[in-house]
Amino acid sequence: MGNKVSIVIPSYNRADLIGETLNSIIAQTYTNWECIVVDDGSIDNTFKVVEDFCKKDDRIKIVKRPRLKPKGANACRNYGLKISNGDYINWFDSDDLMHKNKIELQLSKLIESKTNFCVCKTAKFQNSPSNIIDILRTYPTSNDVFEKFLMKKNIWLTQAPLFKKEFLINFGLKFDEDLQAAQEWEFFSRVLHYDKDYCFVNQELVFFRNHEESMSGQKNANVLWNYFLARKKIYTLFGNDLSFKAQSYFFNYFTDSYYNMLNENDYIKAKAVFKYTKKLFNLSFSGKCYLKLAYVSYKCFGKGYLIIKQV
Repeated sequence: MGNKVSIVIPSYNRADLIGETLNSIIAQTYTNWECIVVDDGSIDNTFKVVEDFCKKDDRIKIVKRPRLKPKGANACRNYGLKISNGDYINWFDSDDLMHKNKIELQLSKLIESKTNFCVCKTAKFQNSPSNIIDILRTYPTSNDVFEKFLMKKNIWLTQAPLFKKEFLINFGLKFDEDLQAAQEWEFFSRVLHYDKDYCFVNQELVFFRNHEESMSGQKNANVLWNYFLARKKIYTLFGNDLSFKAQSYFFNYFTDSYYNMLNENDYIKAKAVFKYTKKLFNLSFSGKCYLKLAYVSYKCFGKGYLIIKQV
């Protein structure tokens, strides 16, 4: 039986929520799927909760992240891809929900269009999927979709695309296991570099849970640093081929990252951002002076954002 879909879910301490996620998968109108939950070392009873689902439905299985793999959702996603048996891959998160027609609609569109992946829209909800608080700005492909995605004018998250597994394997597309935030943006930026011609279902088929533990809701120093690292990786790879508008977006992002690190009193990371920005954008003498002056101003007075904005 062909066209098997592998749904891969990393999970860490989600005993209270993963049951809802798995129930939304069991409710799929398309039935030829396997669901691989990769546990990231949970210390609650997540493993037991998923094991109970495995006993009820043999399409669900749970494995532990190998010890030699680094901790984090990225390594779990990559390991799930490696051991999957499906022809198609849908990464998903352990706290979100699928519309019952997600797999059926996207797979049908994918086969019909003969593209490598299919994207759907995502609704953000609070407490219950009946309480929608936002719809992500997700659009069909276009001539400039790569740059639009880079500049976050076209947005989708890990859960939205359904991929041909062969496409991912052929191009060696995996999540960056060194990143602790912005990994999906970085990953999909590389995906779009290889193939901008995706198919699109103009319907909310993913329900993204908005809660305090969600990584997307966190903006601490470590998250902001990883946001910068992700942009640095992509700009290093593709920056020279970008339009002036996209390059300007990255330059502004890097100077804002410099401000964020200074504002967090992390002067070591601030120096690293300055070094990368100077190297990647060939800063003018005056630009370098303004950034150095901002550094001194923050160390002495705890402020200097307006100085950075002079660059």
